[in-house]
Amino acid sequence: MTDSIIYALDFDGVICDSALETALTGWKAAATIWSGMAETAPPELVEQFRAVRPIIETGYEAILVIRLLHAGETIESIYAGYGEKAQA
Repeated sequence: MTDSIIYALDFDGVICDSALETALTGWKAAATIWSGMAETAPPELVEQFRAVRPIIETGYEAILVIRLLHAGETIESIYAGYGEKAQA
């Protein structure tokens, strides 16, 4: 057997910063579900999303996090009770 080189790359956050795209997509989806959300995401909310992004495990959770931020939840409160908030 010959020696082989295996390359393992972490695409998200290393090769590509997908936080902005995830935030904007989450916003668009949330705006179709809940009324009262503007057509475009406020830049300060997108920056808050970047801080919460590491807690997200599955894509649909971006919608939930965006909604929580839009509802006035702080970054700290989202981290403190994320499991329960995601289930609710």
